[in-house]
Amino acid sequence: MGLIVKTRKLLRIMEWVLPILYIFLAGGCEKKSLPELDYNAFDQRPGKGWRKVAEKGHFLEAASLIDAYIEKRTDLDVSQRVNLNFHAGQMYAFADDHRTAIDRFYLYGVILMPTSDGVVEP
Repeated sequence: MGLIVKTRKLLRIMEWVLPILYIFLAGGCEKKSLPELDYNAFDQRPGKGWRKVAEKGHFLEAASLIDAYIEKRTDLDVSQRVNLNFHAGQMYAFADDHRTAIDRFYLYGVILMPTSDGVVEP
């Protein structure tokens, strides 16, 4: 096999391997450090926490980071959890995972549904 053919094969393999490797390495680093951020740094500040990832257009990864943060942080109050879940729902929607987004909104009371007697329930 000639050098050109081998090089082309290697380049085709690298087209698949490098993005996966990048996501694995970068995502792993983010996930280790993000739970250490306080709520305001993780959720409220542009360029920090999940927003840093979302600003690059990686919406599904941002949603996963929010999910991991919620899972690891047991010190969050109810309003913080609702807010984080709302943002996760937004990220799932932006990633075209509409079913998960809607489920997330309903699950955490972001969308309130009126009952037949007019009472609004989460």
